[in-house]
Amino acid sequence: MEKKGTRGRRVYGGEAFSTAGEVKVWCTSQEESVLKIDMKANIWCVKYNLGSSNFIAAGSADHHIHYYDLRNISQPLHVFSGHKKAVSYVKFLFNNKLACIYR
Repeated sequence: MEKKGTRGRRVYGGEAFSTAGEVKVWCTSQEESVLKIDMKANIWCVKYNLGSSNFIAAGSADHHIHYYDLRNISQPLHVFSGHKKAVSYVKFLFNNKLACIYR
């Protein structure tokens, strides 16, 4: 799964790119990823916050959404739990609200 961000960065995650549970951020002017976030579960979707390209949300097979600040990826800012199945879609809405689909 590929999502375009701002400032020439792209973020990848999901089974098509990694079954090891990782999210990679690439700069379009470089050949290698500039950031890698190791996750404990497979990533099904990832989305930039268009209001600030420093923040991403990743939906995972462990029924959670992991919300990260890319300036400090040592741990998520927040983990949204309570979904009954794998989170397959996330989208940022107005006022920094987040919507998701799980199935």
